[in-house]
Amino acid sequence: MRFTRETGILLATGVILLAGTSAGTAAAEVIEPFGKRYEATLYGDFTTAGPDSRRVVIPQGATVAYARLFWGGNDGTYTGPGGIRSARCDSSGAEATAPPGDPATTAPRLAVGATGTPAPVPIDSTVTDPAGVEGPHHYTGESDVTDAFAGAAGDIPVAVDGIWTPAGKGCAAGWSLTVVYSFPAPGAGVERRHVAVYGGHVIQRPGAPATTVTVDGFRRAEGTARAARGAEPVDLPAAAIPPGATSAELTFAPGTATYVPSALTLSVPVPVQDRTREDPKPRRKPTPTPTPSATAPTTSPSPPPAGPHAMAETGGAGERLWLLGALGVALAATGAVAMAAVRGGRDH
Repeated sequence: MRFTRETGILLATGVILLAGTSAGTAAAEVIEPFGKRYEATLYGDFTTAGPDSRRVVIPQGATVAYARLFWGGNDGTYTGPGGIRSARCDSSGAEATAPPGDPATTAPRLAVGATGTPAPVPIDSTVTDPAGVEGPHHYTGESDVTDAFAGAAGDIPVAVDGIWTPAGKGCAAGWSLTVVYSFPAPGAGVERRHVAVYGGHVIQRPGAPATTVTVDGFRRAEGTARAARGAEPVDLPAAAIPPGATSAELTFAPGTATYVPSALTLSVPVPVQDRTREDPKPRRKPTPTPTPSATAPTTSPSPPPAGPHAMAETGGAGERLWLLGALGVALAATGAVAMAAVRGGRDH
């Protein structure tokens, strides 16, 4: 199912800070609530790729069960005080130059493997900002690209180009890729895990309530739980999701500038003999038509602090992306709630 909608504020590909947009109301805006794009209980895990890590590694004997591409960037327009709209990505500077086409219908190209031919991806969903939103306007897109990884194995180069990006001061774009792999049977060092991939579209403003995404459908076993916001996976603290827990709340905490969470993955170990919540077949979730909302999202009892920020040059175009370096995680278990701040590298 494909939908295209004009609403909200966004720069996609995981969690990307919007440079120069710290002004505005201190309220998180749910443009598209986070929804489950895929879930499965399997012998396997997930891996990621992005502009700074343009390859995925599929272990020997495993196959790709699911892959999803997230991308986005500026749409080349800016609304200033009084509703004055200009063709730029920043509050100052010369007008931006837009490439052919438009961001809502232009698909990026994906190449898988060293000899893979770049091909446009099928667009599952796109979101663009309305003219009335003050500040720079952005768009995002998502695509189920599982078929592109048919037969792929080992250390696989991936390349993404053709992302619709205007040229000018403050204009940026980026992407992230999540790939889930599975083994046909248990083996040495292979854990049984529940993997869930989420997509959404929330404007997280400074001083706003934290945005919380609840993940359930599993029963936690011993082992290491992992999460990724965009293309940067991290191991969660050992006590974050206690053994026996059946849900987790992943919290995006407010920072000093506006940013937009748009991609999230959680992987937790589950008991080998646990059949109570097992998905007999990995399921691709259809991308739902979202219901616009301007209300603040569900918040955690006490949002964890935001982490440090970093700036990175990405890809040959050298576009500048402001990236979030922390993800707050509040995790709920039966009779107990644990909270931790996960600090890691950059999202891209």
